[in-house]
Amino acid sequence: MSEQKTSFMEDLDQWSDANVISPLVYSDEDSDESFEDAQRKLDQVKQAIRAKVLESYKNGCRAGAGHVRKEMQHAAAGRAQR
Repeated sequence: MSEQKTSFMEDLDQWSDANVISPLVYSDEDSDESFEDAQRKLDQVKQAIRAKVLESYKNGCRAGAGHVRKEMQHAAAGRAQR
């Protein structure tokens, strides 16, 4: 059987379900989750999102999109000289 390649958005949906939605929505309803536990879970989700965005940014740079920050720095430097 040949593997079917999924689109970026399908991959993102699957990743979001596994790393964002499930940890936040499908927690153990019977547990008395403390504020600290909930905050730790939120921090883990935020970290996962930041890692995924950074991975996507680096992939875009490798694909030839260029480093946006460098372009913005040059534009800002040009405005400061005026």
